[in-house]
Amino acid sequence: MERKSSKLEQRQHSELEAQLHTQTAPAGTAFESVDGLLRHDAAQTALPPQLEARLAQSIENTPPPARSWWQRLLGSG
Repeated sequence: MERKSSKLEQRQHSELEAQLHTQTAPAGTAFESVDGLLRHDAAQTALPPQLEARLAQSIENTPPPARSWWQRLLGSG
């Protein structure tokens, strides 16, 4: 019985995605660059809460970048 419900859920999910896609980005949408396309997609896509929490934790644990050789040489920064 679980298998049928998961197939049904997958079908509903794909139909919902198709509806959202047609509502948010018409077929004639053109982007100036790949970056514009990615920004548009990121603005339309919500992250799952678990992934968002993991990403926030990962960003917090990232060490600051090392000073470049010229900053070390000149003693600035």
